[in-house]
Amino acid sequence: MKEIKELSRSFDVISFDVFDTLLVRNVLNPKDVWRALERRECAAGFFAEREAADRTTYAEATRRGGEHTLDEAYAKMDSRWAAFREKELDAERKALFANPEVVDLWNEAGRLGKKRVLVSDMYLPRVEIENLLRTNGISGWDGLFVSSEQGCRKTTGRLFERMLEKMAVAPARVMHIGDNRESDFDVPQRLGMTAFLYPTIRERLFEECPLSREFLSCGGLSTEKELLVGALAQGWHAFKCARPSWTFWHKIGFFYGGVLGFAYVRWIGLTARKMGIGHLMFVGRDGYIWQKMANALFPDLRSDYFYAPRTMSIRVLGAVGNEPNAIRDRQRYMDEFLSGNDPERAKAEYAAYLARFKIDAKKTALIDGMSSGFSAQRLVEKTLGTEVFTFYLLAYSTPKPGASFYESKMDSISFQNFSEFIFSSPEPPLARVMAEGAVFSPHVNAFEQVKISHAEEIAEAAVACAAALGRAEVLVTPQDFQDYFDVGMRTLSAEDRFHLSVARNSTDVAHRRYAPIAVPPRLRLRTWISFRGIPVFKIRYAWRNGWNCRTLLFLGRIPVFWRKTQVYKLADVSERDRKSQMQTVRRPYDGS
Repeated sequence: MKEIKELSRSFDVISFDVFDTLLVRNVLNPKDVWRALERRECAAGFFAEREAADRTTYAEATRRGGEHTLDEAYAKMDSRWAAFREKELDAERKALFANPEVVDLWNEAGRLGKKRVLVSDMYLPRVEIENLLRTNGISGWDGLFVSSEQGCRKTTGRLFERMLEKMAVAPARVMHIGDNRESDFDVPQRLGMTAFLYPTIRERLFEECPLSREFLSCGGLSTEKELLVGALAQGWHAFKCARPSWTFWHKIGFFYGGVLGFAYVRWIGLTARKMGIGHLMFVGRDGYIWQKMANALFPDLRSDYFYAPRTMSIRVLGAVGNEPNAIRDRQRYMDEFLSGNDPERAKAEYAAYLARFKIDAKKTALIDGMSSGFSAQRLVEKTLGTEVFTFYLLAYSTPKPGASFYESKMDSISFQNFSEFIFSSPEPPLARVMAEGAVFSPHVNAFEQVKISHAEEIAEAAVACAAALGRAEVLVTPQDFQDYFDVGMRTLSAEDRFHLSVARNSTDVAHRRYAPIAVPPRLRLRTWISFRGIPVFKIRYAWRNGWNCRTLLFLGRIPVFWRKTQVYKLADVSERDRKSQMQTVRRPYDGS
């Protein structure tokens, strides 16, 4: 866009396409607005009839060399859909947003005193397009040429010719920008104008995040998937344009934490409303991002963030847990945490801490990640002496009273490591919880430092994504949730794997064992340049443990450079623990 902005200085008139250029939708395809309207209004058959009417009127307009209109389309439809004309216009208003990149070019052209015109092939009435533009903060145009009003299209060149005639300008003095190769690039160039093809945000999303493209075809295309990816594209583009830098951790937070977290939090909020629950208590550290999402999506629900560490569960319950297989080093933990422990004193201390949240068991629900050997629910219920309803993201078997968003044969260990890292807070591990509040561990090892240092970036992007999906009223089913995660793990790039192999999540209570989020790539070979016909190769070899990598530079077959890079230091992790990082904690959950 910088090059286009500089070049625009040499033209008298800057012409803009409107839809998918100056304004962008939060749907993948314009017709998805009709699909979303059918779903929202529970109006089975609307989409099929609306699409058929659009196809018929478009063909008729093409034969006469003109453009079809919204009124013509609804005239072809059954009278029962008459009221949907205004509903469709309202849906368009909600789906359209200003494109920050192109609006910046629009404003720059205005500051330079250039004439700005809008040229659009669109069936919507001119007055409606004007309202859409003004609603999104766009004004000051010198001409607006809409095919539905002018009776001709850009694709034939006649709409551009009419614009040139009305503006009294030579084609060579006009620059046009739009997203359609034929009507916004080929045709204006043929008429003698300078044209720039603007890549759609959908195309750019697919390039930035291959997961989004693969997800659409996983298990068959559906309306919900199309709406999800469309909202993801608009939200990602707006988020990226609003920030000077787009980091790897923004990417992980937006495309993974945002989508998966939104699915869970939306389900929690809607279910809580139905049950009459008005107070949500999010368990740290996973609940840090979920609470932020809930505040954005459900401002009417009261939320709190509290701590229920596994170490406190051991002290209050007086045992490691009811499921021996859930904890690897059961005896060692019993010796470490239960030696000299007074469960009643620990319970009284924790009860004093919980008192600040004013928990009403009938109106309060806990929000946790997974249920296994430990759970915040058991700790809180034991402390308060009453049952408290709890929402779980993924449960081996849902405790009662409670509900789980997802129960399946998902590779729960892989997901647990990923989830606990992505949804973490920028806080050190907890040492204990006292009546006055949480006491954090003074010793933070290198793995936790990596986790803490990127938590805010991940949270910022994840919450922005959830807000974008919420505005589009996206629905993510449990099956789509699993498909999205599975496809995401399959489509990780070599760069993704390298970064996520450095990022590790604790797999034990004492934070001595850590597992990588992804296995790093073994070998990367890349051609840099050709020196007098001899290729120069860069080979990067990452050790499986992810701590060191080797970079070698070859001129043909001759090595000319070698470097060893230590990704981070492990001063706070013992050698024995260092060797155990890659060990698998448990086999994938198989439902037994």
